[in-house]
Amino acid sequence: MRWFSMFGFGRRKRELQEEIDDHLRMAIADRVERGETAQTARRAAFREFGNVAVVQDLTRETWGWTRLEWLAQDFRCALRQIRRSPWFAATLIGTLALGIGAAAAMFTVVEHVLLRPLPYKDAGRLVVIRETDSRGPGVEDVPWLDIEQWRAQGHSFDGIAFSGEIGGRNYLE
Repeated sequence: MRWFSMFGFGRRKRELQEEIDDHLRMAIADRVERGETAQTARRAAFREFGNVAVVQDLTRETWGWTRLEWLAQDFRCALRQIRRSPWFAATLIGTLALGIGAAAAMFTVVEHVLLRPLPYKDAGRLVVIRETDSRGPGVEDVPWLDIEQWRAQGHSFDGIAFSGEIGGRNYLE
């Protein structure tokens, strides 16, 4: 609350309330002088003036510090709630941390796997070669002799590599 008064918010609020009260008092006094009863004059003055809270809010918005004031109120409310139920706050903070951590981990995986270029020179020129037979394209088992022949006779490629499984273990040459 100290910083609130440090910027003069408390003083400005009091001055605004005093000004509204003075305006209403003068309007009531004017109506009483014209012959209305005090209660009728008071109702008419308030009806003519409008909603006091709305006028205060609109006036505060013109000061330009409304959002900062709302932020301070929200922060104070959050601190009160944390003091009332610290276990709930710890659970909430832990859940948020876990969610943010999971999102960051997923982004890291996606970024490394999908978004970064492959760690090869001219990665856009890499191709996959597969054989086709009566079973259709992309037969998984390519004989080793075929790979050797592709290497020996192929002039369109800078190099040919092989990856697959041999005896249940991954193999790359």
